[in-house]
Amino acid sequence: MMKQWISSLAASDSNKHLSISPWMVKNPEIVFPYQPLSEAAQILLDKRITYLPVVDKNRYLLGLISRSRIMRILNSS
Repeated sequence: MMKQWISSLAASDSNKHLSISPWMVKNPEIVFPYQPLSEAAQILLDKRITYLPVVDKNRYLLGLISRSRIMRILNSS
């Protein structure tokens, strides 16, 4: 369902003028790779967000950690 919606949104000429910048989060919560998984989980819960950017000391993006990924990790240990 979501995939279909995104495909139709991308194909629509009426949405070609919309840019990302008004909708993006300009100062997102971030975590560093050395932080405990429990801290990332707490931020995700407290802020009611699904993903957290993982950055290095220069704040360059290394990857993302998701709420569902943390749940899988905790359930497997």
